[in-house]
Amino acid sequence: MKNPMESIRRLAIGIATLAILSAAGCGADGDARPATVSAEQAPSTLKEAFKGASDEVRGQADAAGSALGGGDAPGAFFSLVNLSGRPDLTPQQREAAAAAMVAAKAKLAAAAAQGDARSREALETYSSGK
Repeated sequence: MKNPMESIRRLAIGIATLAILSAAGCGADGDARPATVSAEQAPSTLKEAFKGASDEVRGQADAAGSALGGGDAPGAFFSLVNLSGRPDLTPQQREAAAAAMVAAKAKLAAAAAQGDARSREALETYSSGK
């Protein structure tokens, strides 16, 4: 059986790399500017990016930011996965959601590595759903 911590670490690195590469292509001038925010910065980044969005979309972004700011990394991560999948996001909103998702994923991986069962289960659920 594989070491679960090694699998979680590899998953975290893979998702972070994918999100950064995806965000790098979002620059209007073709600049490669990967967006990075900390878990602490993510709620305000989301609030700013989604301030002009519809009530429904802004509500999703606010809920994800609140979950992340409140220490609910699993809830925030899955909210951000759902938010990122919306086809009606602007490039700025998509980049903010991706950056916040990377931050939430890093927080999840760190908590799982510390033995948090809920975070580990969230990572396993996400990786099995791919």
